[in-house]
Amino acid sequence: MTITGDQITAVVGLIAIVGALVGLRRWSRPRLGKVWRDLIAIRDMWLGRDAVLDSITREEISPSLPSIGVQMAQTKGQLEFAIAKLHAIEHEVTNNDGSSVKDSVDRIEERLRTGDERFQRIEAALSTMAEAQPALYSALEAIAKASPPELERPDLD
Repeated sequence: MTITGDQITAVVGLIAIVGALVGLRRWSRPRLGKVWRDLIAIRDMWLGRDAVLDSITREEISPSLPSIGVQMAQTKGQLEFAIAKLHAIEHEVTNNDGSSVKDSVDRIEERLRTGDERFQRIEAALSTMAEAQPALYSALEAIAKASPPELERPDLD
């Protein structure tokens, strides 16, 4: 049996095709694996899945994922709760019948304003007294240094 040129060409071509297929598989396998994982993640997101458990220890490896409908219902409930809280906060920060925090702050600010006015009046009075103090001190000192007049004692008999 003799090997002809056509047979050698066929064998070399077959080896080239097998090599190309192996190279294509090595190149595409990581990329196809990522695409496959993404498709599984999309399926799990839409349909949900149970918790992933270790087959030997029964320990939870990954928590269960609820379906998109369950997640939307949970989100709706959380949004309704947040909106109710916002309405309660709005009630407290706007003026109403005097029971809100805003009304309390307004009352406190009014008291502070009147207190500031009173403080300024007291400060002005103290300043006037401080200005008059040296003159008063001088007058008292002069009285103390002056010789006391003879006091007449009334007869009590």
